[in-house]
Amino acid sequence: MAVTGQGGGDLGVRMRRALAANPPGPVVLVGGDIPALAARHVAAAFRLLGGHDLVFGPAEDGGFWLVGARRAPRLPPLFQRVRWSSPHALADTLAELPRWVSVGFIDRLEDVDDGEAYRRLIPRRGF
Repeated sequence: MAVTGQGGGDLGVRMRRALAANPPGPVVLVGGDIPALAARHVAAAFRLLGGHDLVFGPAEDGGFWLVGARRAPRLPPLFQRVRWSSPHALADTLAELPRWVSVGFIDRLEDVDDGEAYRRLIPRRGF
């Protein structure tokens, strides 16, 4: 797997670039701040891409920790008017999708965006 820089732009621009830059076929992007993430979550996302154009892993804070795309026949428009780092990020992303795009969802997990989230997760994860 080649390592490439993220390039410029907001989170949406960078994620769309990463989704589009991969070879043909399904692709999944996962956040690096998801303590409960397991291989089964990624496997479930790829399974759902067999029947959906996009897959999301919703986060407890209103964002998402995973996005996957089938990219067949093309990548749908994504991430153009999203209020990033807000409780509206997933809802904004879904609201802008064309009607022809089918979406699947996997488990809702919590991401660690700040100290408060980290402290909340300490008892559950044994940190």
